[in-house]
Amino acid sequence: MWKLLIGLFAVVLVAWGAAAWVGNGREVGALPGSAPVSQPSGGGGPTTLAGLRRAPGDGSAAGLIPDSVMSTVGALGRTAMDRANAAAFKTLKGREGYWRVGQTYDGVWWFVSPEGKREWLNTVTSVQPFQLARDTAGVQYVSRDYDGGTTESGNMRAWGEKTLGRVRGAGFKGLGAWSNPVFHDFEVPITRDLNLWKWVCGQSTVLLFSPDWERLADSAAKQQVEKLRENRNLVGYYLDNEIEWGDGLVGPRVYFDNLSPSDPNRRELTRVIREVWPTVEAFNVDWGTDLKSWEEMDSWTALPLTFGGSRGRMGNYAAYVRLLEIWMEHVAREYFRITTAAVRKYDPNHLILGVRFKNWAPIEIVRASREFTDAQSLNTYVGDARMDREMFAMIHRESGQPLVITEYSFHALDGRSGNRNTVGFAAQVLDQRARAEGYRLFTSRLARVPWVIGADWFQWADEPPSGRHFDGEDVNFGIVDIDDREYDHMV
Repeated sequence: MWKLLIGLFAVVLVAWGAAAWVGNGREVGALPGSAPVSQPSGGGGPTTLAGLRRAPGDGSAAGLIPDSVMSTVGALGRTAMDRANAAAFKTLKGREGYWRVGQTYDGVWWFVSPEGKREWLNTVTSVQPFQLARDTAGVQYVSRDYDGGTTESGNMRAWGEKTLGRVRGAGFKGLGAWSNPVFHDFEVPITRDLNLWKWVCGQSTVLLFSPDWERLADSAAKQQVEKLRENRNLVGYYLDNEIEWGDGLVGPRVYFDNLSPSDPNRRELTRVIREVWPTVEAFNVDWGTDLKSWEEMDSWTALPLTFGGSRGRMGNYAAYVRLLEIWMEHVAREYFRITTAAVRKYDPNHLILGVRFKNWAPIEIVRASREFTDAQSLNTYVGDARMDREMFAMIHRESGQPLVITEYSFHALDGRSGNRNTVGFAAQVLDQRARAEGYRLFTSRLARVPWVIGADWFQWADEPPSGRHFDGEDVNFGIVDIDDREYDHMV
């Protein structure tokens, strides 16, 4: 025991000295603009992405814990350093022994590995042995290390082992969403997208407040997460990807128009309306209606959205927007309650990493998730490698959680695969050198934001030049081309 304590004390002293010598790698709380990446002062500053956040980047507890906490390390028992690493965090969320997220005493958020090490995870998505093309007679992506062509019959494990070495060789620490399940058998951090909303919608047309919605979401979660609950390489789950949060999917009219007054979805909307406007008279004033009682609303087939007339050019639009904002947050809260409960019912061990917002995050949805998720997630494509300062700050402020960038990329028209970007995807740059520079700039800028804990490049391989088979997207996203050759500037 004494040897363990002496060794721990020596480690703490060395790491504390390194922290004091190198210093903080950035100004905590400052959101970077477009300044070029620079190293902290002090001989031979950190060169890793983790080093941009806070030196030292070795994941140790030293330098991050108040002296009063460190003085008790020797009495912690079990593995003292593991406990010391846990004590390094002011906030720590997740199950011990699995991936967690934590905020250190200097205000920086991190992924925390099962061993207690701080990590900033830069990963790559969609690592698969092949990708089918829209043109079945055209060129399709097949990995040079896979012997099964465009079928599942090949040696997946042999392909996975070779490909994982290439992924790491390109500088990625792990794998993002939509990567092949064979990688769950390897020692590599990996995330999964569950697509629960889309799964339910694919099985039924029921709306969120129908009892069947919760039943179907429970079934979808069970089928996907139960088998992974003991997997220590799995970082966590995304509940969904790019839900269209807005009036068209979750707006009041969707939950009222042409539904029976007895429908549970319409009943729930009516209940919320009566909370926002406690009296019929108040509702009539804002909506320009002449209800005598709430029961008269049962005869309506649709909410009365009007423009112009005696109420002016905007009609009752302001009243509808007020209801929309409140209702969106209400729907989102119920969505997060149902889905997170279902996931944790079958897998209480892994993180829930949000819903992968599409380019922007509605504040109502971020607020609704605060009590349910462990982190936020955002897909963002920008051609100038700059972050949206206000949105990034809002996501962290309203959720109180760290943020993962779950898709970003840069593409050009000079890729070797012949991609023409006919879908009009954002973030197109001049050439392959500009793609590489975009990666370097954006990734290192993200690593400097105290509440950003990782970034997933989309994706490993270029899409087929005729477009991927299910939607025709045909973009030069890849680290490798359609013939599975690396882009030198990128790697």
